[in-house]
Amino acid sequence: MTLNRFRSFILAGIAILLIAGRAYPAEKIWLLVPGTSFGSFRIGQSYDEVQAVLGVPDRQKEVQNGVLVKFEQRGIIVQYNSFTRAVQFIGADKPSFEGKLYQTEDGFKVGTPRDQVEKAMGAPAKTVPARTKDFYPRSVELALYVEKGITFHYDQQNKVAAILVFDRGLFGYSPLPLSGNTGMIPPPAEIFITSLAETLPSTPTYFPPMQ
Repeated sequence: MTLNRFRSFILAGIAILLIAGRAYPAEKIWLLVPGTSFGSFRIGQSYDEVQAVLGVPDRQKEVQNGVLVKFEQRGIIVQYNSFTRAVQFIGADKPSFEGKLYQTEDGFKVGTPRDQVEKAMGAPAKTVPARTKDFYPRSVELALYVEKGITFHYDQQNKVAAILVFDRGLFGYSPLPLSGNTGMIPPPAEIFITSLAETLPSTPTYFPPMQ
């Protein structure tokens, strides 16, 4: 190959890469921030604002004092308070959608091995079996990090099947040990978080933050 032909080959390759870069822009990351937010959606904001962006959900289930919805194609799951319509928890059971990566600040996403999550975050406060297969078809167990405001669903291969973030303060969580409670979770909050993870047909009543 002559020098001129080599230069032409290199220039053609650069041109192809530039064109590809325009056609396939860099993926945008939607961060799952424990206890706070998912992408531009925040815990506590009106579900109406979420629906204005995501559209009509594909699945919907009424639970006590709340409504659970799922946007199948996007892989986004939301539960909101049926009285205040405030988002109680939100997350995803897909790693991405249309160039938007769903992951935590540590890079955890659907498909991440469980041992990587626990190496960074430690043991969860509680683990419970998954029950609702219509909303979480691949989940077999859930790991709850109540003090952080995040829960991980795991599949049969011990890989992340879904990630949900919630505001621990909305449900009475306190970082201080309580009388008669050996853990760091007040009984009402423990009941709520357990049902949140399992997505039971009946979710306990909303409990205001402890004073």
